[in-house]
Amino acid sequence: MMTLKKSSFAEHLRDIRNHSFEFYAVVESIRALFMEICPACTEEIRYGGIVGKGKFRRHIKLHETGDIEAKHIKGFIEQSCR
Repeated sequence: MMTLKKSSFAEHLRDIRNHSFEFYAVVESIRALFMEICPACTEEIRYGGIVGKGKFRRHIKLHETGDIEAKHIKGFIEQSCR
């Protein structure tokens, strides 16, 4: 049986950056939006990625930073912080 080592949040971000700097830019842009809208929010790794909490959570595929505005991510973040 294989056991997986728990990664720290910083290690997970580093892995994302090393794998795809473009996707890392998306992740960092979304993190900045969360901190702007909901500075008291907390970060944790779940389901293999970085996610928020709430019944309004959505699965939206983002491939580049332009998708953040095009797919109205700020509105979803505002809903999740209510």
